[in-house]
Amino acid sequence: MTKIAIFLAVSLAACATPEVKPAGSADSPSATVAAPAAPSGPGSAGPVGSTPNPTTRPHQPIAAADLVGKWQHAFEKNVDGLETFVAASEKLPIAHFRKAFELDAGGKARVLCLAPDDAHAMSEGTWRVVGDVLTIDVKCFGTRAETTKYSVEKASSGELAVRPLP
Repeated sequence: MTKIAIFLAVSLAACATPEVKPAGSADSPSATVAAPAAPSGPGSAGPVGSTPNPTTRPHQPIAAADLVGKWQHAFEKNVDGLETFVAASEKLPIAHFRKAFELDAGGKARVLCLAPDDAHAMSEGTWRVVGDVLTIDVKCFGTRAETTKYSVEKASSGELAVRPLP
């Protein structure tokens, strides 16, 4: 065998997952670790009636008051398709363009729009939340109507975690 083939064989053998047998079974050695129990309690994805994970809020109504404020996209914090927005007052690294929007309690929105010529300008629009879906309607540069929809998975005083919807 060549050195590469031996290395690969040893590497694959080291990566093999041993079979886990319940502790105390007739054919398990005394050093075998018992398989972990299914999660339960707060934060677990347990049976019906268990407490949902507190870090996300799938399909739960969102209070409009939790969304009011000035928000900027902190794309450095995005995880698994979730876009993270933080308070506009938070210091973030310099970027070419960051999505930003302002939502007021009366349903008015201001959205930072990016034009094809790379111009940036705030445009007026409206917003609403139904259930966990945030919808922002705006006319960028007074002509181009845009509707953006997000599933809001986390809303707190300093951070929004949203999933863009088609």
